[in-house]
Amino acid sequence: MTIKREWGIGGYIIIGAGILATLSMTLSWVNLSSLSCNGIQQRTYFYLVFFIYPIIITIKNYKINELIGYVSSCLAILCGIKYITTKNTFFFGNLSSIGAYVFTLSSIILMVGVYKYKNKT
Repeated sequence: MTIKREWGIGGYIIIGAGILATLSMTLSWVNLSSLSCNGIQQRTYFYLVFFIYPIIITIKNYKINELIGYVSSCLAILCGIKYITTKNTFFFGNLSSIGAYVFTLSSIILMVGVYKYKNKT
């Protein structure tokens, strides 16, 4: 079985967004002076579920269902924004760090990739 590399720009954007989201799990998601927790310690790796459908469709070079692609990327964006807003405290301010912002950015990039994805077959 060979993997077809006829993804177009949208396929490469989707794969890049998935890689960026996975790498964001190793970055700091919470920063409280001397305490820093990454995405794996915060158990936010469940947010990567929203990236599974577009990435598998891209790798297998199938036609993507745009509705499912948009819904999954919107849910990933909402989870990222919800995480950032719930880490806001009165005394310490906003505790969310760079990992949450990178994940939210990769979710937006995923939505752009779903929009640009065209199946060549």
